[in-house]
Amino acid sequence: MRWGVTYFNRHANWRLLTRLMPAALVGIVIGYLLMRQAWVDDQVIKVSIGILVLVLVALNALRERFLAFLPIGEEHAGRQNLVIAIAFGVIAGITTMLANAAGPIMLIYLLAMRLPKDAFIGTSAWYFMVLNWCKVPFMVQLGLINPDSLAFNIKLSPAILVGGLLGIYCSGKLSNRGFNRLIQILTILAALKLLF
Repeated sequence: MRWGVTYFNRHANWRLLTRLMPAALVGIVIGYLLMRQAWVDDQVIKVSIGILVLVLVALNALRERFLAFLPIGEEHAGRQNLVIAIAFGVIAGITTMLANAAGPIMLIYLLAMRLPKDAFIGTSAWYFMVLNWCKVPFMVQLGLINPDSLAFNIKLSPAILVGGLLGIYCSGKLSNRGFNRLIQILTILAALKLLF
């Protein structure tokens, strides 16, 4: 994430970020409160999120195919897009706390905003960096961040570095269209992983 923020910093769309982040913070708090409830079933939540993501992918594909003329996208800054941003922000905040699964939700939202590739990467990198830092106090309180998890994350650092460099290299090789198709495929795979 830090690599994406550093390399694509100037491409981030701050207008979208300022719409999304307050709603995402509300979602994080809701997710935290849900996690404290004994009746919350992790598996049911994961399957529900996976189904939701697949429905959103299908709706986005239908929109692209049949409703491309609709005023949806970053260039249309009306009330409708603000409501959509708030809804996606809250859902992403909840899902990131419950199943660490905000990625597919936000990728669908950013695809619908029709951002150019570099703006997509810069915006999502900033979004997830801020979102994850905001989760830290809640995760510590829930015992999900502890010395063992920190040690494991440190061990993963070399792989994260390699992944960041590969991501920068690959993004330069993809067209906007190819990038969007890749994001859709990866989003579907992430949803299927939640289901199975």
